[in-house]
Amino acid sequence: MADRVYLISALTSSKNNSVTMKLLEILHREDPQEIYREVDAIKRARAAQYVSRKIVDKVEIPDRQQIGGKDYNLRGMIYHDGTTLSSGHYIYYYRDPSYGWVEYNDSLVHQIGRPDRMNDGYVYLFENGDGKHSTHRGIMNLATNACWMNSTIQMFYHIPEYRTYIESFTPESYNKLPRDIVDKTMIIQRIFQKYTAIGYGPITCRDEHLELYPLLFIGYAPDLQQDPMEFINMLLFIIDPVDPKGEFTDDPRTTALYNLFKIVTYSIQQCDNPPLQSQGQDEALTSLSLSIPPSSSNLTLQSLLDYYTDPSNADTYTLNGETCKKEITATTNIRETSKYVIIRIKRYDGRLVGP
Repeated sequence: MADRVYLISALTSSKNNSVTMKLLEILHREDPQEIYREVDAIKRARAAQYVSRKIVDKVEIPDRQQIGGKDYNLRGMIYHDGTTLSSGHYIYYYRDPSYGWVEYNDSLVHQIGRPDRMNDGYVYLFENGDGKHSTHRGIMNLATNACWMNSTIQMFYHIPEYRTYIESFTPESYNKLPRDIVDKTMIIQRIFQKYTAIGYGPITCRDEHLELYPLLFIGYAPDLQQDPMEFINMLLFIIDPVDPKGEFTDDPRTTALYNLFKIVTYSIQQCDNPPLQSQGQDEALTSLSLSIPPSSSNLTLQSLLDYYTDPSNADTYTLNGETCKKEITATTNIRETSKYVIIRIKRYDGRLVGP
């Protein structure tokens, strides 16, 4: 079913007549394995068409940072060693309150000093709190290119509230959740259970890796490198899901956990001539994506936060039904943060080339 959905999505986005006819032909086939092979070929072709450039500017990351008026401790980082999103290797670093920094490089786990590559990270986790002790177990990378998933699993396993929710989850007690949310949660639970089982050394999660691939999002080619931010979004979505009608499932247990990651931003649009201003709008997020300012030096996390809240062009000249003589500016402020703040540094810009 997921493969058919992917084909329909590819069909509606195709602008090439020959590709469109091929997709229609594939959709009429009955053999699931044949459909799977065709879908896999399309995914690989699209991956080859995606061109990305890595932004390598260093951003100074402090151990303590004020975000949204609250003080936060740096707790973890996902680092990408590579030049494009579709290649390279991901590693997770966790700051244990007693041991200091721990490196999780798939199955290899080491205590280290503060990482030299801290200012080159991709995703950072900040906590308004003191953190918990780490578990020194790695995850084998038996499924091809599973490092992006392993690093994200390490990140969320070491968030105690998230781990408690996953480990105590039962389908019967959450019977209002959509089926796909239950399936994803149960797979994550199996990984966490292996992690906490008695024993030493890295755990093996090849089956769970392969089960998660088709459930994450449309467009997967299992042995291609992926963006861990997509997996992070899924892990956050399963605690704030929507039902098949598009309405949020109201469960106080998932809501309480979701609120630990909730970020509220407030945006307004403004015109100088004539003087106009929008009413303003709140938006609930589970992470902040920060751009690196162009032509900047001595970058810090604070400078990226300032850049995020600086007024910027809104690419429109109409506001409240009236036309502005100059381009309208938009301003976003961080109104509210919670216990955890996940920050992604936008280190890649990319585009699709070809049909």
